[in-house]
Amino acid sequence: NSYRGYISHITGAVPGHASLYNPSPKEYQTGLETYQNLIENLIDNAPHTKGKILFMTMFLGVNLSGFSMYDVDFEAKCQRMLVDILKNTFQNSAMYFVTKGEYILVLYGIKTEEALHGAMEEVKEITSRIYPVGDESVSFETKLGVFCEYAGVIRTVGQSREVLNKLMFCMMKLKQGKDGNPYEFSSYAYRQHLDRLLRTRYLPAIFREEQIRLVFQPIVSLENGKTVMYEVLVRSTHEVYPNPDMLIKDCMSQGLDKELDMLIYKKFRCMLESGELPMANFTVNILGNTPMNDDLLWIADLLHDNGYCLYLEMVEHMKIADDLLEDRILQAKKHHIRLVADDYGQNAANLDTLYKVNFDVLKIPMEFTTRLDRNRKNRSFVSNIIHYCKECNVYSIAEGVENEAELQILKEMRVDYVQGYYFSRPMSTVPAEPVVYDIGRQGS
Repeated sequence: NSYRGYISHITGAVPGHASLYNPSPKEYQTGLETYQNLIENLIDNAPHTKGKILFMTMFLGVNLSGFSMYDVDFEAKCQRMLVDILKNTFQNSAMYFVTKGEYILVLYGIKTEEALHGAMEEVKEITSRIYPVGDESVSFETKLGVFCEYAGVIRTVGQSREVLNKLMFCMMKLKQGKDGNPYEFSSYAYRQHLDRLLRTRYLPAIFREEQIRLVFQPIVSLENGKTVMYEVLVRSTHEVYPNPDMLIKDCMSQGLDKELDMLIYKKFRCMLESGELPMANFTVNILGNTPMNDDLLWIADLLHDNGYCLYLEMVEHMKIADDLLEDRILQAKKHHIRLVADDYGQNAANLDTLYKVNFDVLKIPMEFTTRLDRNRKNRSFVSNIIHYCKECNVYSIAEGVENEAELQILKEMRVDYVQGYYFSRPMSTVPAEPVVYDIGRQGS
């Protein structure tokens, strides 16, 4: 069956390139068909299946922590053993190879919810056992993804290919997941994933054509209602990104966070150079491992020379390299930049940086300031943050203030500055003179 030949063109019966036999590709270690064969096999088997088909994506990692050295052949032997056990346990099934340690198990004819959960539990139990392999005892570090579909809806190549796409999505989610719980396919998450794939196709053009604009939101002192600085925010002029948070998240997922920062600094500098933007105190984000480039330092020097200051919001969505952090602190000191801890309390990387850096300002995110008048937990958390700021001589800014009740509670807590739609939505430029708000009665 491994022979592949061609019918001679001299017969005239078929074209010379027609294949007499084309074997299905198989993975050499396990003998399993590769996952590409799943599409045609589903079309063959689904019409003859009653009930549901259970698909399970799995990472089968051999736990070699107790071994003195890594043995690739032994690892492959263990995986072959477990694959054979799974194939023999479930008779009406098929198993496919994706790549090393990654497999897809297909169980046909699942007729009840009880049978569905029973099969899932059995797979979990089989993959969690300790097995004797030669003179060794071996366990597996397994991650499972689960997707179920009615057999009756799989009739065409397109429908079968969509099943495979969903399984690859489950694989991706397994790689991202940190816990050992099975990932159950979510149509909503899958739809979001597809939408993100469509959106990110436009990112190269957005950067190439510089399709962003800057807007500015005032930050107000609770002592006298005066605007003390403006936050620089980004908006895309491309219709695919009406939501700025979506743009930032997509740039980060595609490794374009540095490019986004650089483009923001370039636009910011151009607005100041042209006189389109009056001088004021400004605060601007710097993502992850973005270096402090010439545009940013030029802005800092210009503002300082004119009696103003640049505040740099360090947004830590990942742990910043120590050498880059040290360089950032030195550059900030040299160019009179004040450092702001942004999104305080939202991730471990941010807390780690907070411990290492002497910040001038700490921002309390909207997640914690929302509904302060009705959420006791939020009030307690925000109160503790403000207490920390007072103890450490750090100014505090509360983001996302949207109503009078939130404002009054923050005043009672003695937060220093506030920001939010209660005072102003982001503006295309800033006033020549700072606005003074009536912090007792100001409406939206």
